[in-house]
Amino acid sequence: MSSHRAVVDTVDDELIDAAPAGTELVAVDRDQHLSPETVAANEESVAASPPRRAYGADRAAFAAWCAQEGRTAVPASGETMAEWVQHPTVTPRKRTGAPTGPSTIERAMAAVTSWHEE
Repeated sequence: MSSHRAVVDTVDDELIDAAPAGTELVAVDRDQHLSPETVAANEESVAASPPRRAYGADRAAFAAWCAQEGRTAVPASGETMAEWVQHPTVTPRKRTGAPTGPSTIERAMAAVTSWHEE
């Protein structure tokens, strides 16, 4: 026997039951709910986006730097973040030989910050 779950709305603390008999009812606040279709569409679009790939590379670089320096990546202390942000401003990049620019550092900071929030 297969089990079915249905999402039902609450209105004035009453369940609105529109599910077939035998279906498990789960009350959801609609303002705090995304449909499975919306979740899937968001995950698909974000996973393939260039910023998402860049964030992944930034997070990996941060984790590698932390490991090399004997620091904890997540959760990172404020001191670790400050040291890490300073590091690319004085370290030549392999490809260009120049230090990392401000916009790239800002993106990397956003990647690591969002990693902590996740």
